[in-house]
Amino acid sequence: MPIHDAPPAQWALLWRTATETDLIRTFAHTAREVGPSVTRPGV
Repeated sequence: MPIHDAPPAQWALLWRTATETDLIRTFAHTAREVGPSVTRPGV
């Protein structure tokens, strides 16, 4: 849900490589392909 009056936030996917699975890799790949769901002018 966009919060228009809040400052932009940056997030990153993070997980321990010891627990990496095919599901995690697929999720991360999809997230990279989809990219940001909301873009803000000037950001």
